[in-house]
Amino acid sequence: METKLTMQEFLKLLNNSETVRKLVPLGLGMGLPMLNIVGDTLCVTVPYYKSVPRKDDKTLIFPTENIIIAKWPTGNILEFRSLRYDKEYQKIDFDKPVGTFRHEAVKQWNRGEYQKKKLELYCMYDTFISSLFSDELYTGEEDFSELLGMIMEPSLRPFYKKIGREFYNKFVPA
Repeated sequence: METKLTMQEFLKLLNNSETVRKLVPLGLGMGLPMLNIVGDTLCVTVPYYKSVPRKDDKTLIFPTENIIIAKWPTGNILEFRSLRYDKEYQKIDFDKPVGTFRHEAVKQWNRGEYQKKKLELYCMYDTFISSLFSDELYTGEEDFSELLGMIMEPSLRPFYKKIGREFYNKFVPA
């Protein structure tokens, strides 16, 4: 089932859903989506984490706190996990920052440049998803991987790797 829905539209649809508004605490932001195919269903895993802006233009980044797995393109929620109450994450202090934004790879970009690069990444997701629903071969893997690796917060990489191991291992440069 191909759809003309974009990743940005999907994330907005998901984030504005009544279910997400009930499950995800106010103030948590969306991380980068990870894709996974289960049977014949394309699943989108979205991590949520807290960030706190500071006056020195460094935003504190906290551990990934919640994840939602939703079905593409409907946004139907398949799974919700609060990592605060997950045994696998019991040693994590969710109230202690794990890093700061802007990390090294993006520190030279102003807000507009960062948003432009993120939009470019979302367009790459769209092309990749479109190829999954057609006979087209996706040829942008290297560019997608490079840009994803640049934009992904280094301090959140351990969470991405654990939450979406297959996607992470395939697309996030070492």
